[in-house]
Amino acid sequence: MIDSWQSSRTFCGLCTKVAQDGGPQIGIDRFRTNLHIDGCKAFEEDEMKALVLGTTSSLRLPLVKPCSRCTVPGVDQQTGQRNKQTGGVLTDILRRIRTAAVLQPKAMLHKSFFSEARRQQDVYFGQNALCEFKGVESFEITVGDVAVVEL
Repeated sequence: MIDSWQSSRTFCGLCTKVAQDGGPQIGIDRFRTNLHIDGCKAFEEDEMKALVLGTTSSLRLPLVKPCSRCTVPGVDQQTGQRNKQTGGVLTDILRRIRTAAVLQPKAMLHKSFFSEARRQQDVYFGQNALCEFKGVESFEITVGDVAVVEL
């Protein structure tokens, strides 16, 4: 299983919002994602069904659900501190723009997931994926690989 992935534009958009609100410069490593993709709009991954890499032998990554986030991305990795200056702004922004309650009205693919009462205040950023192999038992993903999006 790929724990989580997100698009580069999604991350860049979040960084801009954090800077505008007086927060710190943040690195992609704060989110501990396994895979980063380019070539799509910010948050477009929210409505993707899967990514496919390879042709004859391939790896299909069904995007099974949005990735819920704890407050760890708001912790400064160098100091272990969490406050407004080191990451509280990041957490506050995610709570404003990425809770299930905020996402549910516009969601198509995950509308019922976001509609569950127990998820309303959870923050979502990125997607969780499974690995389905076709014609191989393993598949190596490298920087620059091209993926086909299933909508």
